[in-house]
Amino acid sequence: MDNNNIKNALDKITLPEENNQRVLESILHHNGKKGRFNRAKLLRVAVVAAVVLFLIGGTTVYAVMYSRGELIFSGSNPKVPEKKTDFSVVFDDSLKIPTSEIKGDVNECRDQIRKQVENYDMFSSQSPYGVDKDFRDYKDAVSYVGLDRTIISAPRNLTGETIVRITGNDAGDFELITLENEYYKSELVTATAITHIFTEYYPYDVSVGATSYSDGFEGVDFYGESVSVEGKEFWVVSSTPFSDEWLGKNVVFQHDGVIYQLFVRYKEVESEKVEKIISEWMNAF
Repeated sequence: MDNNNIKNALDKITLPEENNQRVLESILHHNGKKGRFNRAKLLRVAVVAAVVLFLIGGTTVYAVMYSRGELIFSGSNPKVPEKKTDFSVVFDDSLKIPTSEIKGDVNECRDQIRKQVENYDMFSSQSPYGVDKDFRDYKDAVSYVGLDRTIISAPRNLTGETIVRITGNDAGDFELITLENEYYKSELVTATAITHIFTEYYPYDVSVGATSYSDGFEGVDFYGESVSVEGKEFWVVSSTPFSDEWLGKNVVFQHDGVIYQLFVRYKEVESEKVEKIISEWMNAF
């Protein structure tokens, strides 16, 4: 999308000036002005039904302001600009965590990333900036990372394998670490819990979100709001049905700089079960 059109779209939103400028810079940045974003685009993949990326790339932008973050909706389908096919919860950069607090064995990956960058084959389809580690237990994964502020009791009923995904830069400095775990799975419901750790080396806005739009798939509408549970603020985003009649829900929570996300994909008949899963996840914090 042309940057002038983005600016014109943003002009239609009434925001405090400091937030207005930051949102604009974020959108222009995500729109591809900086070449290095191509690498991040490959690495910031969310678990949403179709091909989904943590990008804001649309024609119409809607923003809802909250005290600790901004829930932003946008439309990336040029044929249906009013459809909110993208969403992002954007937090203040002050939430970026110093890598000096990451004291686990994950630090062994610094050298691995540096070597991967040095030996990178430009014709390879695999990025040299990432390392994945598999763990059978969520607590073991948290211990491997070694960030004391991580809440390991939530979610408390993780059952599947945990994948620790480490993203770094040319120097091997960690930019983003995520822990992904299968929270719940049945024939008609799948729920994935993701813990996001953004460091001071992360070069973009601290945000979590998704887009449902891709080539050959027009995308679904996202909608949502901020929800308070026992004084804690959660962002809950739902989708209209995908082409296969599955629905999606994303719940985002931030505590002490660590961002927790629950992504649920389900059939409508299991809506009541999904509400119980989400409620349990929220109450675990």
